[in-house]
Amino acid sequence: MEKNIVVTDLEGNVIGSTYPKRAKGLVRSGRADWADDGCIRLLGTNPPVASYSEYTEDFYMGQIIDFRARDFRMNAECETNVGSRQIITLGEENVECFEIGNAFDAFGCITEIVGKKELEANTDYVFRFAISNAFSGRESASSQISIYPGDDAEAAFVYPMDRNGKNRFRPALCKRDGEELLRVFAIPFTTEEAGSYTFVIRVQDMEVRLFPAKEAECYASLPDITYDQWKQEEQHRWVAKLESLGSKTYDSLSGFGSQLGEKLSDLGGKITKAVGDMVSSAGAAAQKASDRATEAAQKASEKAADAEEAEAQDAVEEAQDAAEEAQGAAEEAQNAADDAAHVADELKGAADSLATAVKGMAADLAEAVKDLAEGAKRTCKEASAEAKEATGEALKEAGEACAEAARESGEACKEAGESCKEAAGEAKEEIETVTGKVVD
Repeated sequence: MEKNIVVTDLEGNVIGSTYPKRAKGLVRSGRADWADDGCIRLLGTNPPVASYSEYTEDFYMGQIIDFRARDFRMNAECETNVGSRQIITLGEENVECFEIGNAFDAFGCITEIVGKKELEANTDYVFRFAISNAFSGRESASSQISIYPGDDAEAAFVYPMDRNGKNRFRPALCKRDGEELLRVFAIPFTTEEAGSYTFVIRVQDMEVRLFPAKEAECYASLPDITYDQWKQEEQHRWVAKLESLGSKTYDSLSGFGSQLGEKLSDLGGKITKAVGDMVSSAGAAAQKASDRATEAAQKASEKAADAEEAEAQDAVEEAQDAAEEAQGAAEEAQNAADDAAHVADELKGAADSLATAVKGMAADLAEAVKDLAEGAKRTCKEASAEAKEATGEALKEAGEACAEAARESGEACKEAGESCKEAAGEAKEEIETVTGKVVD
């Protein structure tokens, strides 16, 4: 079968040819229409910028595999998976995406999603997707994609997207989108046999969002940036943010500790006053009971003077019983007052201890945040120093190379000078010989 169907873009420019069967498939899928019996016109396929899609005609005619979140599942063999399929709004449209990874829990948190595709034999494909991620800051952060036939993971080709800033597969497009890095990857691969192929996307200690890529012009409004530029800018921004956060946290916690201490002290004072009032009330009640007993005893004595002896004796005994009961009540009231005073002292002590502990915790936490900021700052400075050191080594090597070249050039000049000197001597001898013959 021959490629006898002409393929044009929307403007009618010929961009290649294809097989009749493939042409019918493109028309059926809505990616092209028939211009005439021997020509199809691709819809919406004016080539994007060269850096984004310098691919063969087959790239435009069915060999792109675009990422779809619904085609992927969490890898059941990975025990630390974190992520979910989501519908998010990008621009003015809703898009299916897969958000995976964890950048904030324990180190070594790995998430893998797996998808499978039935592919033809001996065919060039391009797996295309967009990925956005925020700055992780962890040296262990990495992301990669592996592609292999069937379940033969040992035959996989691995394309690293993030790996400590080293050995990365270059994206087709790299943009800054707010605080995130937006990249479009076009992963080329060739099948050997027809059948199922496995796609594994793996991230460690970072969070990423995967979604279908658009054409390059859709990202034209976003500023271009390299991975290294973005990483350096984000490091500086995070250091500044941590320093500001440490200062604000220290001030906030200090103020909170002071306010809480004042409130607890005020509460302790109120408790002490309330218990004191209760003690005073209990004392007054005891005194009142004692006064009543004394009064009853006096009345009983007066009555006894006028009554018969037996009745007087009974009255005295009743008065004595009343006095004893009043005395018991007074003692119980005093015990209650003592207990209340003891509780008040304990509550005040607890309030003071809590206020002191809160102030200490606030100071410790603020100091920890400041230490974190200082650590991040030191890390950035160390990275800068390493870069400077690497630059110094490169300059040193360049200088040595220049010196070696100069030495070799000097030796060459010296040899050339000696050759010229020898030639001049030979010419002089020849002239003297000829002159001698002329004289003779």
